[in-house]
Amino acid sequence: MSFSSNYAFLSMLSIAAQVAFATLAIWIAVIVLRQRTAAAWMVLAGAILSPAITLFATFGRRLIGSSPDFEFHMWIYFTGNIVAQLLFLGGLLLHLMRRSSESERITELEAIIHDRDQGGEARVNSP
Repeated sequence: MSFSSNYAFLSMLSIAAQVAFATLAIWIAVIVLRQRTAAAWMVLAGAILSPAITLFATFGRRLIGSSPDFEFHMWIYFTGNIVAQLLFLGGLLLHLMRRSSESERITELEAIIHDRDQGGEARVNSP
């Protein structure tokens, strides 16, 4: 195999992996988006921006070729991709923290109700 055929294969493999990860990220975003919060919208924005930037860089590089703007193009790609992934992860972290605090609060309320019910039964049964 020549270098160009290896490069083409790796390029196609990279695009396939990006599409697979983007599909997974968007699927996670849709599940999180059931609750319409800012964190859910952050997850969705990051899930859409990251593959969009990657695909733009993949196909835009072929359009630009080896022009002087190539370094700037790659800088935009890396910076944009990092920001998009941080947006996705930040939104996911905020969502998980909110869910954790909600479950703790539900546990506290159930304990309060249980204690109240136990105390009420003791008062009713006492002579």
